[in-house]
Amino acid sequence: VEVEAWTPPKPASEPAPKKAAPPPPPPPAKPAAEAKPAPEPQPAAEAKPEAKPEPKVTGQMVPVNKDD
Repeated sequence: VEVEAWTPPKPASEPAPKKAAPPPPPPPAKPAAEAKPAPEPQPAAEAKPEAKPEPKVTGQMVPVNKDD
């Protein structure tokens, strides 16, 4: 039985399983998924309404160019 306790070959087996854990490349993919859920670009839709007033300014700029 003492021989079993002295058998340090078990630790060698553990290092192998640990190597399999290092390959956690899926986590990086999660950040990308979080970037998708961040549909905060929706505010851009609100910016569109503001873009409407801008078109009016462009119309005035056109006449100015015509004056030139």
